[in-house]
Amino acid sequence: MWLAGIPVADPAIRDLVSRLREAELDPHADHLERTLERGARIVALDENDRHAILRVLEECPDDLLELRATLIQEAAWRKTTGL
Repeated sequence: MWLAGIPVADPAIRDLVSRLREAELDPHADHLERTLERGARIVALDENDRHAILRVLEECPDDLLELRATLIQEAAWRKTTGL
């Protein structure tokens, strides 16, 4: 599955869903879980999804490091461009 313009393996998505649930961010976990179940290959993330994911990835496994770095870069870009 592609998140934030990068490929993320399904097991890493499942880990991310678990992390979101542990943080009681169920709407974001539900969104990713539904897209995984449907077999979606590209997933759109809104600003709230991005914030929730960054929140649970402060300390993350190697397979989610690229996603975290990408979301941090996007957040910095949005801030500098005023989006």
